[in-house]
Amino acid sequence: MAKKKSDTPAKATAKSGSKSGGGKKGGAGDGNGSSQLPLSSGDSVQPIQLQEEMERSFLDYAISTIMSRALPDVRDGLKPVHRRIIWDMDQQGFRPDRPYVKCARVTGDTMARYHPHGDGAI
Repeated sequence: MAKKKSDTPAKATAKSGSKSGGGKKGGAGDGNGSSQLPLSSGDSVQPIQLQEEMERSFLDYAISTIMSRALPDVRDGLKPVHRRIIWDMDQQGFRPDRPYVKCARVTGDTMARYHPHGDGAI
């Protein structure tokens, strides 16, 4: 009986191997073992220094961040975080003709809904 149990997994493995077909059919690869994208005529790959690419990429990201977040918009003079505060105050109904509301409530509501990065900018 012990011999039959050891034969059964071998037979099952052989059967499962035969069901799969054993070859690559319709796979992502083209069968030549290459993992690179084919280049069209006239294309070339230019080697670059990692340090130069990192410096350029970081500078591009920093400038983009400064332009989109840190500098006030010329249309209304507001930064995005200030625009979120005003929007949230309007949505909550906080207006000059209504009763006083503590700034902690405005800060908490704004941070909870629109600015989950801390209350330093709010």
